[in-house]
Amino acid sequence: MSWWCRDGSAHASCNRRPVTARFGSARAFYRGVAATAAAVVVAAHVPALVFARYMNVDEAYAAALAERLLEGQELYRGAVSQRGPLMYYLYEIFAFAFGWDDVRALRVVGIAFVLAHLGLVWLVGRRLVGPGVAAIATIIVAYTTTLGMYPWDGMALNGEALQVPFVLGGVLLGGIAMRSPPMSISRTPRLVSAGLLFGLAITIKQSAGPIALPTLAWMAIDACRRHAWKKSAADACAYGAAVAFPVAVFLAHAALRGTLSELWYYCVTYNFAVHRAGGRRFAEWYRPVYGGLRAQGAFFLLVAVAAAAVLRRWGARLAIAVVKRRWRALCSTFSAEDHLGLHAFAALASAAALPQHFGHYYVLPTPLLALVAACVARRLARPFRVDGALRTVLAAAVSLFVGYGALFVYETIDAKALLTHDRFVLSTAAYIEHATSPGDRVFVWGFSPWLYGYSHRRPAGRYVFETYVTGFIPLFWDDLPREARRVVPGSMEALLGDLDRERPELVADAGSLLIARPMRAYPAAARWLRAHYCFDARVGGVDLYRRRQGDAPCASPYFPCPQPARDHFGTPLSVPVPPVVDPEPSGQLSPGPLDEPARFVPGERPLSCPR
Repeated sequence: MSWWCRDGSAHASCNRRPVTARFGSARAFYRGVAATAAAVVVAAHVPALVFARYMNVDEAYAAALAERLLEGQELYRGAVSQRGPLMYYLYEIFAFAFGWDDVRALRVVGIAFVLAHLGLVWLVGRRLVGPGVAAIATIIVAYTTTLGMYPWDGMALNGEALQVPFVLGGVLLGGIAMRSPPMSISRTPRLVSAGLLFGLAITIKQSAGPIALPTLAWMAIDACRRHAWKKSAADACAYGAAVAFPVAVFLAHAALRGTLSELWYYCVTYNFAVHRAGGRRFAEWYRPVYGGLRAQGAFFLLVAVAAAAVLRRWGARLAIAVVKRRWRALCSTFSAEDHLGLHAFAALASAAALPQHFGHYYVLPTPLLALVAACVARRLARPFRVDGALRTVLAAAVSLFVGYGALFVYETIDAKALLTHDRFVLSTAAYIEHATSPGDRVFVWGFSPWLYGYSHRRPAGRYVFETYVTGFIPLFWDDLPREARRVVPGSMEALLGDLDRERPELVADAGSLLIARPMRAYPAAARWLRAHYCFDARVGGVDLYRRRQGDAPCASPYFPCPQPARDHFGTPLSVPVPPVVDPEPSGQLSPGPLDEPARFVPGERPLSCPR
């Protein structure tokens, strides 16, 4: 080791004390790095707060469902999704406190959650494996959620973001509890608390179920090491009961409300029978994974480091057990790092279970993977002394790299790309708001629920996504021949019944945006639309229809020819689209800018639709 001499040179023979950092102790430095990471991540969220933009379509649909819950609709009956009930009740709380269509308030809640994520990563790391690991993991999470993932995945307030505090709390309490002997006052209550937190995470999204299992594995290994099977079994039963308790409470609540069968169908049956039905061929499954490898390299590097660390530890134990024929070597030790590693890969396996591989599925395993990777990084850094100059460089690097995430988000929004959609989505919402009264309802067909929030118009109908009535599985457009078998029985009739009762002033057919399933491609929906609505205008990728006034004829009898599929940025999609079932009388609209209304001229005879 080199030491700094009085003349400013560095020599191993200079017997002087090393110069310590001016930032204070190592722990103070670690806390400073974590605080810097938190500050710059908040800065990355600020542009969306200033411009009041949704970061993810999931935020918009959860907010729309929360509005229906505030009106008294029953979850899974009058407001339908296939996720756990706590997700929507949390959004209902946010809506009650701030308003269901207040996007800025939602962004403030999102910032609060990201601060909770970083704070819990720091706390878990510090309490279980040390402050150095805590600081490194906080940096990794800050980087990954701003630059290592797309912003609309890493910073959106989706179900995974809501789960993270519960899961990290469960991991922390479970790790602390297992330091004490079985059935002790310092173990069992903590295990019960950890189980309750995991159970609450499951009631947000069912995918959290496997994440509760590694704590049971640690109990079994600890029982083998201590020869305390009975006491450990009692702890395991208490822990399992605690995990199941929140689920049982919500099931009982649904039974009292008369919606238990609907909850079970959408949360269990639908997810297994329909939502997991895509990706049967390996090419279908591999394509989104390959896209993620190319676009989110930082995250997959994090997975590789964590996987190598976990496999190396367990591989070494297995080798000892095989070579020396001492099978108890597999359960002779189990550290907090093992605890974090198993939880990380349980979360990763859960995220990869669905064929879609949406980026936000991986928000949940990221903090746990970061903690495992930080343990590796801390071991590698042990031989080196972090002097003041290096600390300054590290702090500057954290500020630079993570701060760039804030600049990226700001420039993206300021350039009107708006993170997850282009400006014509806002143009459509502005048209809806101008063409309707504040008390009116609107109905959006398709995959664009943010039109409700941006236009500040209440949603009509129980479905804010039309996946249930079409059988479409997101990202699997080629499954069109099989979609009819995946339609929720009676869903179209239930939806049209809702619309007859709630009488939306405008119907927005956004079926050409992303979902590529226009409303007029389904006979019952097309007949209902023809009977009750007149074509009003096409704005962006959305066809808008206004409710008929009594028996008065429409200004133009024509409905527009279907438009090609495109994503929310206006980029064309080369995907199969079902044919429209009511082609007459239909006509071609004159082309024009996407963000300006296009209409038929009264009395004109437009060109026929191409066949």
